Amino acid sequence: MKTKVCAKLNLTLNVFAKQGQYHPLDSLVLSVDVFDVVQVTKRTDRQVVVDCPNVQLQRNTAFDIATKFVEQFGTTGCNVCIQKGIPFASGMGGSSADASATVFALCKLYNVDANCKEVQDLCASVGSDVNVMLVGGLCRMTGRGEIVEQHVLPQQLHFAVTTFGCNTSTAEIFSEFDSLAQQPAFANNDKVLEILQSDTPWRAFGMFCNSLQPVVERQNPQIANYLQVCQELGLHPTMTGSGSAFFVATTSLAQAKQISAKLCQQGFATFPCSSQTQGVQEI
Repeated sequence: MKTKVCAKLNLTLNVFAKQGQYHPLDSLVLSVDVFDVVQVTKRTDRQVVVDCPNVQLQRNTAFDIATKFVEQFGTTGCNVCIQKGIPFASGMGGSSADASATVFALCKLYNVDANCKEVQDLCASVGSDVNVMLVGGLCRMTGRGEIVEQHVLPQQLHFAVTTFGCNTSTAEIFSEFDSLAQQPAFANNDKVLEILQSDTPWRAFGMFCNSLQPVVERQNPQIANYLQVCQELGLHPTMTGSGSAFFVATTSLAQAKQISAKLCQQGFATFPCSSQTQGVQEI
């Protein structure tokens, strides 16, 4: 089975003080039309084999979730082939995307309900974004990421996404976040969601924020230059995930393309993309 799995943007990401081993989250997440292609086929020897260029097997979430799936449901193993299209280490969910596509395909191949609690728990054990990327569209993600509510987005949104090519360590980002002296920024997600579902969604764009953004800004001088250029252009950029990609939201694809072109002219790797209503789909 071949699937296409979309990247995600965290329109907002509220990160709260650590409780035990995890930080509680409250995030509005949106699928966009940047994607990996993941093909899964059955084996008969209960082994899991993953082919994914430039990703070490021990760090591959597709291998992790497929191995756990075999153990959980007593299935016969699988081959997983991944074609990457989601930028690496960008905060756009590339690793979680591959896990969500893999479990989606395995559920189809072995007649397992992808919405059952066992699958949801399995996804949560692999990564905080896996459940939300399996659901897709516009979602509110809370808890450690395991609680996902899907919402309707009446109007398609468009984005100019800038990547910086730096390999940010999520563990290091959260560790430095814990040492921040000042209170992080928080979005009013109830209000943001209400406005996004109105006929004037653009009014929510200035409310997008990410609690982890100050940490990543300090680690990468190029981001400071990018933010300065955005300010001069009158743009409101927001970081997605734990970085290092940033996005500017619009209601027009043409405008997203224009912004992307302007930022590319300034030396920033930027591309347009658009919101999607699904996270994973069979192709």
